[in-house]
Amino acid sequence: DRPEAQVFAGRVRVGRVEAPVPSWLAIDGPFVRTSIVVQCDYGDEVAEFPLSGSRGPVGPNMGFRRSVFQDFGGFDTRFGLRPGSLVPAAETEFFDRLSRTGMRFLYVPDAVVDHPLRRQQMTRRYFRTRMHGIGRATSRLRMIRGQRPKRLCGMTLYVFPQLLRALARWVSASVTLAPPARRFHALCDVSIHLGFLHEDFRAWRNGSIES
Repeated sequence: DRPEAQVFAGRVRVGRVEAPVPSWLAIDGPFVRTSIVVQCDYGDEVAEFPLSGSRGPVGPNMGFRRSVFQDFGGFDTRFGLRPGSLVPAAETEFFDRLSRTGMRFLYVPDAVVDHPLRRQQMTRRYFRTRMHGIGRATSRLRMIRGQRPKRLCGMTLYVFPQLLRALARWVSASVTLAPPARRFHALCDVSIHLGFLHEDFRAWRNGSIES
């Protein structure tokens, strides 16, 4: 029906949850971490959206015409979840690459995936490690784009105040005995910023970037 469309995405719902949901784990609402509790719902109508911005395809339910890979190459293997690495964002980097060409994607709501939440994912350690990986992936993406922010020992200076604000939100949520999901969401923000600085420092130590 849409021969001009090259990238497709469908709806993703939370599928089988393999263990009782702990109080700190949000399945929906403002504190859900959709990178793990994967969800995607842009309405009930077929629609076209830009690949950049808050709306985009998500890994469990996306499709491409073969010509996309022929024209733009494949996924960058420096990213992606695999044994021994919880640094995600292979699809994020790919969509970022495609978005620079002005390419858009077609959302097909009737193409539905029920994405499970596995027992081994439902731990605080797993979530914090994944959030740390998101921070690392964000740093890598910005280095690939050639961004040159002010740095100290390779670490991006503007991330430090972001880290301090995240710490303050976590401390405030803990002191005021906010709901567990809110407290853990704030702690995950801390992990993201620490991951970003970790990747910066790692690249600097390896000689990939200068101070």
